[in-house]
Amino acid sequence: MSADTPMPSGHDLNTLLGSGIEGLSGMAPDIDATEEELVPIESLLYRGHTALARAIAIADQAEAYGTVPDRGRFGELRDLLHLATTE
Repeated sequence: MSADTPMPSGHDLNTLLGSGIEGLSGMAPDIDATEEELVPIESLLYRGHTALARAIAIADQAEAYGTVPDRGRFGELRDLLHLATTE
């Protein structure tokens, strides 16, 4: 857009944004749901040494920023410490 062209607003802006989003949807590969493989959530969790390393990284990050972990981060730390005891 040039400096002389007014910025779209209202309905025109909605149409422009909608066409841009529709164009993006064609870029995603088609996935056949029958070919999807389900992965157990347990296989995605940290365990043992990696759980402990992640907990240390979270604590180090909080220390570097001079903050204390918020409720969500604290919960993640607690869960990681429990997972650190499993292999």
